[in-house]
Amino acid sequence: MQRKVFTYLHEWKKKSLRKPLIIRGARQVGKTWIMKEFSTIAFPKFAYINFESSKRMQHLFENDFDISRIITALQLESGIKIDENTLIILDEIQEAPALLHL
Repeated sequence: MQRKVFTYLHEWKKKSLRKPLIIRGARQVGKTWIMKEFSTIAFPKFAYINFESSKRMQHLFENDFDISRIITALQLESGIKIDENTLIILDEIQEAPALLHL
C-alpha cells in the first residue's frame, strides 16, 4: 500500500544535508512499521534499536556523547555493522531521557 508518508520519507532521504527525522504520533498507528518498510526499500541496511525493551540502551547517552562508543553500542545491540549507508532507527527514544534533554 502506497502512503503519502513514503513520498515524504523519500524526499527526506534525497536531501544532501538531511537532519535526523523525528516521527511523532499516537501509539499503535504504524510508525515503526512504516520506518522498517521504508528502510527495506530505500537503504541497503538498517539498524533497529528499541529503547523500551532494552535497559542497556536507555542509559546509553547518560555519561557522554562519544560517537565511537555510541556507534559500537548500537552495532552490538542491533547486530548490524553501521556505516554511511545504514539507516538507524531509534524506536521509543523517550525511554532515553538524557538524549531528549539536549
